[in-house]
This record gives sequence, structure tokens and C-alpha cells, in this order.
Amino acid sequence: MLIFLLLFASFAAGATLHGTVYDGTLEPLDKATVSINTTPAQFVVAYNGSYSFDVPVGEYEVTASYKQGNATFSDSDYVEIAGSGSFSLDLVIFSFEQVFDEAYGIPENPVPEEKGELAFLYVAAGLLIGAAIVFGIWTVMKGRRGKKEGAAEGRGGNKEEGNRKDARKPPATIIPKPVIPASISLNPEQREILSFLRKEGGRATQKEIRKALPYSEAKISTDLAILEDAGLVRKIKKGRGNIVRMT
Repeated sequence: MLIFLLLFASFAAGATLHGTVYDGTLEPLDKATVSINTTPAQFVVAYNGSYSFDVPVGEYEVTASYKQGNATFSDSDYVEIAGSGSFSLDLVIFSFEQVFDEAYGIPENPVPEEKGELAFLYVAAGLLIGAAIVFGIWTVMKGRRGKKEGAAEGRGGNKEEGNRKDARKPPATIIPKPVIPASISLNPEQREILSFLRKEGGRATQKEIRKALPYSEAKISTDLAILEDAGLVRKIKKGRGNIVRMT
């Protein structure tokens, strides 16, 4: 009876923990399973990515998992509930089909340890074969290009060749400019952040933004908060940093 009363009092003085589970493209992941190691442990299915728990004061591990075919992918993070109120924690689940750089904390092309040595041999052999093929193609193309350039001299062929090279360039990926309501006034620094995000395909870590722009961490954080309040970007906490994406 005493234990029950203590548990009840602990939850009564607790808080609400809520958040969203995202997939590797930073879209809400429907029907992921979220658990938290309270006493007793709690589980919930995150419909449309959203979850919520009533938790007492303490430090907990929150885990989100998602089954894709025969494989299960998961992400976990720790949260400290210091008192009553509302706390937020977002989780991001990556799958092996998605490749991310070190900024997102995910290794590229993960290889099981027991197959690491064999995979290394396959990769090494593939690189050698690929290098030989590339060298052969480069040698042939170099000979052909030399003949074409020699024939083009004296009749303006260099300009035509330059035009052909420009025509072969792949088109750049264009991210549409965000629609900024007339009621929202942005300063040049905030517009520069949006411009950088467009160049990065619509998302980047806050650390990458800080490295790319000549502003302090406090300035970047303040401008991102303003952009988020305006509905132009969304910050998703991942580990000790944030992933920022255009909305």
C-alpha cells in the first residue's frame, strides 16, 4: 500500500513528455512504437508520429522503434524531467536505405562486423576494377578530344566546344523560395539563413549553419527561433544539436 501511494504521489507531481518521431527524410513516421523506462514502463503507438507520456520527476530513456520488412530500426535519447510542466523530445529513425553524413550521427553504408573483412576485399577489388575502367576511358577520350581540338583551331571551334561542354552540365537542383507573408519582416541575416537552407536542399544542422555563416551561435539561435515562430523553418532536436528544415 505504501509503495502504491509513493508511486501515485510521484506521478501526481510529475509532468507530460511529448514529441514527434520522424523518419530519415524528417517527415513524421506513422505507427512507430515509443517506450519510456518509467516504473512501470510505458509504451504507446505514435500515430502520425506523435506520442505523449505522463511521467514523474527523474531521468529516463525514450526509445522509438519501427519495423520495416524483416528489419527493425530504432532511435533513443535521454531526457531529464526536473519538475512539473510540459517537456518535448523528438526522435529520428534512419533506415539502411538512407545515407547520411556524420552531422546526423549515422554511419554511411553500415557493414556488419562479422562480414567486415569480406566486404573490404570486395570493395578493394571493385575499386581496382573501376580504376582500370576509368583510366581506359580517360585515355580514349583524351585522344579523341585532342583530335577534335586540333581540327577546331582556325575556324572558331574552341567557342563551339565550350558551348557543348556547358550544355552537358547537369541542371542544378532548385528549391523553391519560401513564401514569406507580407506581415513578416525578416532581417538580412534571417534571409541569409533561408538562402543557405535552400542551397542545402531544404535542411541542414544548426552546426552547419553556424560554420557557413559569419555569425555567433547566439545570433544563429535567435534568428532560427524567429524563423520557426514565423512558420518558415522547423527545428528537430537530435542528440546535442538540432536539425533545421524548411517548412
